[in-house]
Amino acid sequence: MIALFKVSRRRLEALLLSSLVLLSFSAPSSSRPWKPDAKAAAQDYAQIVHSKPNGDIIIVWWLVPQIAPTPPQVLDDYVIVGIGEGHVAPTGTMSFAAINSLGANDANGRALKFLTRNDIPPAVSALLAGLQPPLSQSLGAMGQGIHWFVFEAGGVHACGPGGLSIPYKGETYTYETPIPGCPKI
Repeated sequence: MIALFKVSRRRLEALLLSSLVLLSFSAPSSSRPWKPDAKAAAQDYAQIVHSKPNGDIIIVWWLVPQIAPTPPQVLDDYVIVGIGEGHVAPTGTMSFAAINSLGANDANGRALKFLTRNDIPPAVSALLAGLQPPLSQSLGAMGQGIHWFVFEAGGVHACGPGGLSIPYKGETYTYETPIPGCPKI
């Protein structure tokens, strides 16, 4: 009986720990920043955190020019989207889905042109190569579970009129543009 209690207690502790981790990821989506500057407003809007009732969590990030102090032109020429789908097991361990394909559409529902690894410009490849290590270090396994997809921007621009939608597993994650943090015209 005591051994059973110890096993159950370990599982309970693991579940509690994983719940706290998930809560920390979902906190930005349930709180409102007070007086954010343009960069903070853009960062907050560009990240979507979807905590599902079954314990899964989906994170969608659109790399917009406003998040960088000196934005590289590639962030306006290309739509770069990171997506991660995590699952917390009853033991508290997290696993991540392998995401091999993703679509993106403009505000009119037209598909953006997906770029294969061979078609991605060197500047975008370098940006993503430099981004992944800090993400992995700061977010741990969740950062490692992010998969990046690159599309030709077409008419989608963070500070232009329109929008972006990302269909994924029965949901459509949307961004209306201009996003918060863009200069007022």
